Amino acid sequence: MTAAEWYQARTAFWTARRDRHQRIAEVLSKLRLATFLGGVVLIWWSLASLRDNAQLGGTVAGLALLISFGVLVVRHARVLEAIAQSEAAMSLAAQGLARLARDWAGLPDIPRPGDVDWDAHPYLRDLDLYGHASVTKWLGSPATHGGTRQLQAWLLAPAPVAAVQDRQHAVDELASKREWREALAIQGRLGGSVSDEVARFLEWAEDAAPALPAWVQPLAIGLTSLTVLLVAVWLAALPPGCLR
Repeated sequence: MTAAEWYQARTAFWTARRDRHQRIAEVLSKLRLATFLGGVVLIWWSLASLRDNAQLGGTVAGLALLISFGVLVVRHARVLEAIAQSEAAMSLAAQGLARLARDWAGLPDIPRPGDVDWDAHPYLRDLDLYGHASVTKWLGSPATHGGTRQLQAWLLAPAPVAAVQDRQHAVDELASKREWREALAIQGRLGGSVSDEVARFLEWAEDAAPALPAWVQPLAIGLTSLTVLLVAVWLAALPPGCLR
């Protein structure tokens, strides 16, 4: 099977899976609404009823419906995750076909690194590493901020021969593992935004001089002092021996 045929087969597979889960999601959404409203109405009716047996039966039935609502919420969330997974896989397959056809309009643009001197770099412009119909656009965008920085480091600086050979061996090993690479790429698509947020937070936290408003430090000192003072007053007001 050629690469184009494989991508077409994966597109058909993930499209059918997405459509099936969308139908399930619609049914679950209606069931969620019905069980929630039914549970609330039954509990309200049972509390308003003057008969003890009606109150007990209505309350039990209402609670059972609300528990069913909770189960349906969890199930619905999993179905929505499956839909997102299928759509991510469909996007990857579409980009794979565009990459094979050199359809540059069907591939995402890769931002250029802002910390590189384009005129001083020995080969960045000559090899068209960035821009339209460029090497990076053909390679594709990494899923995380760290992956983007790593790819930039590999492309913008020469590597020792041993490192290049190790990378080539890794490419040869992964070349035949199409479904494994697809699964990894899907997880990267779904979790890439979270990883980027974590990376930005770590960069901020590890910054020697984080850019904070001038009022933050006095406010933090004041709130800390107030908390210590309140705790001290509370301890002083306690009856003798209560903390023993």
